[in-house]
Amino acid sequence: MAFQPSSKVSANLPRWPISILIAALLAPPANAGWNPFRSSDSSAPKAKARVKGYGLLENLDLEKTLRFLVVGEKAPEFFSANFIEDAALILRAKVIADGYLNAKISASLTVEDGSSESYQWSEVETPILPRRLNVRMARFEIQKGLLFYYQDLHFAGLESLTEEIARSLFIETGGLLPLKRSRGYTPDRLESGIKNLIEILKREGYEDASATVHRLLRDDRSGKVSAVIHVVEGKRSIVRSVRIEGAERESDKPSEPQIVSPGVPYSSLWLQDFSQELRQKHYRNGFPDTAVEIIPAQREDTGESIQIDLTSTVVTGPQIKVGSVTFGGQDKSKPSVLRERVSQVEGDWLDRISVEQSRHRLARLGIFDLVDVTYEERDPQTRDIHFQVKEGKTIDTSLLFGYGSYELLRAGLELEQFNVLGRAHHARLRAVQSFKSSSADYTYTMPELLGKDIDVFLNASILSRKEISFTRQEFGGGAGARRYFPSIGSDVSTRYNYEILTAADNDLVLEETARKAGVASLITDIRHDRRDNPLTPRTGYKLFANMEVAAKYLGSEVNYERFELNTSYHKPIGRSRWVHMGLSHGFLFTLSGEAQDLPFNRRFFPGGENSMRGFQQGEAAPRDAEGRVVGAETYLGGNLEIEQGLTPQWSMVGFVDVLGFAKSIEDYPFDETRIAVGAGVRWNTFIGPVRLEYGRNLNPGAYDPSGTIHFSIGFPF
Repeated sequence: MAFQPSSKVSANLPRWPISILIAALLAPPANAGWNPFRSSDSSAPKAKARVKGYGLLENLDLEKTLRFLVVGEKAPEFFSANFIEDAALILRAKVIADGYLNAKISASLTVEDGSSESYQWSEVETPILPRRLNVRMARFEIQKGLLFYYQDLHFAGLESLTEEIARSLFIETGGLLPLKRSRGYTPDRLESGIKNLIEILKREGYEDASATVHRLLRDDRSGKVSAVIHVVEGKRSIVRSVRIEGAERESDKPSEPQIVSPGVPYSSLWLQDFSQELRQKHYRNGFPDTAVEIIPAQREDTGESIQIDLTSTVVTGPQIKVGSVTFGGQDKSKPSVLRERVSQVEGDWLDRISVEQSRHRLARLGIFDLVDVTYEERDPQTRDIHFQVKEGKTIDTSLLFGYGSYELLRAGLELEQFNVLGRAHHARLRAVQSFKSSSADYTYTMPELLGKDIDVFLNASILSRKEISFTRQEFGGGAGARRYFPSIGSDVSTRYNYEILTAADNDLVLEETARKAGVASLITDIRHDRRDNPLTPRTGYKLFANMEVAAKYLGSEVNYERFELNTSYHKPIGRSRWVHMGLSHGFLFTLSGEAQDLPFNRRFFPGGENSMRGFQQGEAAPRDAEGRVVGAETYLGGNLEIEQGLTPQWSMVGFVDVLGFAKSIEDYPFDETRIAVGAGVRWNTFIGPVRLEYGRNLNPGAYDPSGTIHFSIGFPF
C-alpha cells in the first residue's frame, strides 16, 4: 500500500448524518425539570419530595428510595400524612445505619392551601401528623450529628481466621486509608458482625463456636468506639465417614449400605449440600419424593479434633410418571414457544432436575418476570406439571452515557422490544452521539431458533467517526448465530456481514478499494469471561477473539484475513491491592489478493485510555514521512498496572503500557515499539471506575506526544 504526502488532515469535527435524529430523541420537553416523583400523567400537578443534607449523590439515592419504596411508580397529587411519617423514618433509619446514631430529620411541608408546616424526628421525637394532611411539597433535611466509628476493634481467642478477615465482617476494609465513615459503628452492625463471625466458624467445622463483646467503650463526645470481641472456637469437627442406607443409586432398591469418607468440616451447610446430592441422584430415576435423613452415629475426640461418623437413610418413595404438562399466565406469548422449551412429555419418569432445567430455559427467554412450577397428583403413580408465568414489559427505554478523553461526552438512547410476535424475539435499537462520532445499530434476535442454546440474529449498523487521520464511515449488516457453552463458560457467534467501508477526508494516496470497498465477510467472535465483576474486576480473567475472513466468493470486492485477540488477568496481591495485566494482538493480511486492496478502515489504530495511555485514541500507530497516522497491519500490546485501594470507592494506580507495531505484515509481529509509564486515580461507581490518568512516553517518535492526560469512564482492559 502506497502512502503519498498531500495536505494536512483537517482537525474539524466529522459530519454526523444521524446527529439531528439522536438529538431530537434525547432532547427533553422545553418545560421538563428533573423530578423523581414525576408521573407519566401530566394532566394534574404532582406532589414532589426533596432530600438535602447528606451529600449530592446520597440525596439523589435517598429520593429514589422514597419513590420506589413508598410512592411507587406513579406520584399522587398530594402526599398523605402516612407517607411523610414513613419517609422520615426511612431516612433516619438509613442515616443511623451509617453510624450517625443521633441523626435528626426535619420536614418542611407545603400543604394544599399553600401554608407551611414543620416537623422533626429524632431519638426522642416521633411526631404524629394530622391524618387529613395533604402535602404538595415535602422538603426533608438531614441533620447527621456525630458519626460513631470504630477507633479500635480487636479479637481475643481467634485462631482459625485472621483478624483482617474477622474485622471485614464489622467494618469496610477495602481501602488503605481508614476513613471514619467506612468504620461506622451501630449496635445492630455489631450484633450482625458477631452473628456472621459465628456462622463462618461453624461452616469451618467449629460447632460450638461463640463470640461475645468482652469490652465496649463508646465516647459520646467524639464518636470513638473501642471493642474487644472474645471468641471461643472449640475443637473442629470433621466428617470421618457417612454410612448410606436405603436404595441403590441406580436401581433404587434396598441394597447393602455404602460408606464414604468425605474428610470435610462438619457443618449444617455441608449437611444440606450432601443431602441434596443424594436426593438428586434419585430424582433422575423418577423418585421426586426422595427424602434423606442424616444423624450422627458416633463422635470420637482425638484430642486435636472431633471425628464424626454419620448415618444417612434414603427413602425414595414411589416412582412417579409425568401426566399432563400445562402452562398459565401467558397472554402475548404463543403456547408453542413455552412448549418448545419444556422437555417433559406425558409418560416420562418425573425428573425434578429436568423440570427445573425447563423452568430455567423459560426464564432465560427474558420475557417473564416470574416462572414458577407446581405439581398436582393425578393418581398415586402420576403427577401433572404446571408452569405458571408472569409476562414482563414489552418495551424498555434507557439513556446511555459515557466519557472518554478523545470522544469526550458520549450520550445515547437504547430502545428494546421484548417478546416480538409473541415468540420471545428481541429487538434492540441503540443510537449514540459523541463529539467525534455518530453511531446506530439494530439487532433482532430469535432465541433457540436452531436448537437449544443456539440463537439466530440479524443486525444492521451505521458509524461515522473522526479518527486521527481520516473520517471512518461504515454501514451494513448481516445475519448469524450465537451459542453459549455453559460447560466452558464461553459464548461463540458466527455471522455473515456485508459493509461499505469508506476512509473519507483522507489526504493519503490510496488505492480505490483501500479508500472505499464493499466487504462481504464471515466473522467469528469467541468470548470467555471468568472475571468476578465486569465493571471493576478484582480477580479472574477474560478472553476475546475476533476472526474475519473477507472473500470475493462471498460477494466482497476485496480479499483479506483479519485476527484480533484481547485478554486480561486480575489478581489480589495484598490488602486492598490488585495487579491487572492485559495482552492484545492483531494482524491483517491477504492470501489471495493485492496488499494495496486492504481496506484502510480495517488497519489497526491503537492508543488511548484503553490501550496505550501515552497517546490519544488511535494515535499510537505507524506514521508516514509527513507524520500522518497510516495504521498498522500488525501490532502486539501489553499492559501492567498495580491498583492500590485508598478507600472502598477510591484507588490509585501505576501502570506500564508497551506496544509494538508495523506498517506492513512483512515485519510481523512489529518493527517499532513504544513504552509509556504513568499513574492515576479512580473513583469506583455503579457504572464503572471514573478514571483520571497520565501516561508518559519513554521513547516517543518524531511526531508523537511526550505524554497524554486521560479522563474516562470504564475499566481500561
